Amino acid sequence: MFRTVLIAAAIAVAAPALAAAPAAKHLCGWVENPTPANWWLTDKNGQWIINTQGGAQATGDLPDFQKGKLYWVATQPNGYGYGCGCITATVDGKTKQVSKIFKAQVLKLQVCRKDQTLVEPK
Repeated sequence: MFRTVLIAAAIAVAAPALAAAPAAKHLCGWVENPTPANWWLTDKNGQWIINTQGGAQATGDLPDFQKGKLYWVATQPNGYGYGCGCITATVDGKTKQVSKIFKAQVLKLQVCRKDQTLVEPK
């Protein structure tokens, strides 16, 4: 009996923490890196902030976009620009802040260009 009560109490204490844990989301769209340490992903639901210079920085790694015509558009001579990709990450749905990247994938530019819900960066 005491063991059952102890287990029930442990579940009651742990349940709110488990419920509050954000679920990972899979986001696909334009991944932009216009300036040092600034990264975001724009999908059909808006802009998700990955990193801001001097501000919040998501943990985890973004992929190497193999800068080239099929994967990356350089908007500046120093290589900053944008590509197409997906991330699986923990995000805050209200602030659209990415806190942890679990998986990231580079896609060919044509994948985002064919998606009519996305607007290509300039």
